Amino acid sequence: MDKAIREYLTKQTDIPPNLCRLAREIPEFGLKAATTTRQLALHILWTEQGNTRCLYHHTKRGSKPRCDGQIEPGDIKIHGVPFSAADSDISKGSLHCGCSIDSGLWDLFLNKTMTIRSDNPRVVGEEFLHTNNLIPRHRAFFIQTYCAATHLTIDDLYSGVDIEYGTPEYFYRVQRTQMERLLHYTNMMAPAGHQLALVPAAVVEEMPVGA
Repeated sequence: MDKAIREYLTKQTDIPPNLCRLAREIPEFGLKAATTTRQLALHILWTEQGNTRCLYHHTKRGSKPRCDGQIEPGDIKIHGVPFSAADSDISKGSLHCGCSIDSGLWDLFLNKTMTIRSDNPRVVGEEFLHTNNLIPRHRAFFIQTYCAATHLTIDDLYSGVDIEYGTPEYFYRVQRTQMERLLHYTNMMAPAGHQLALVPAAVVEEMPVGA
């Protein structure tokens, strides 16, 4: 899989459909497929039939999911699926299953990177989501809460080709992006003359006391 990913990134060679399928179905297989670039991750979501689906709808093929606006018992009308499959348009930001492209990319990213441990100290180890993919409505709650709390988007979490996902360099870049974004919003609310900024430690050391 690593070779296929390298050739996709360097030569734009399509990754074989069987490898894309394995990357979608097995969290431990092909981590870089979900964490390197947006284009690569979206490529993994394409099927042999020429369709794109989020992981949830890959496992629920044949079902007819409700889309936003359709009322369920309890007056639920937001289902995390913006459009019906018939109204989906990838050129306008939706996968063929009706979910947004970003939701599909989050699906893949979380499936390959998110693990849990038990709060019971006698139960050791950790587990991926595996086939227990988040239903679209629950997924939407998670994504919107995460983005609001961190001011990060799915695009901020891709490592790019220059560094490796999960390394100190990767986390430094993500955390710096987060701090810059938080500073931006903080400064938007700050009174005049009270702007904050990130500066190198050497500059701080040279600043006069009380500056």
